[in-house]
Amino acid sequence: MSVFSDRVTALMKKSGLSQKELAAKAGVTESAMSYYVNGSRTPRSDVLTRMAKELGTTTDYLLGTSDEI
Repeated sequence: MSVFSDRVTALMKKSGLSQKELAAKAGVTESAMSYYVNGSRTPRSDVLTRMAKELGTTTDYLLGTSDEI
């Protein structure tokens, strides 16, 4: 797994969101979210921003360029 997928998975657990719920809030399909969570793909910047907002963090944290949540 990638830093991105590890961090998204951990924050989803912490916030109690399922992949389906996060997908709906980020405006993507469940299958797209599955690719992101599994580390197969990286989301577009607009989707990444919405994911970070819903998970209560920054895009930099999700991408692994910062360790500050």
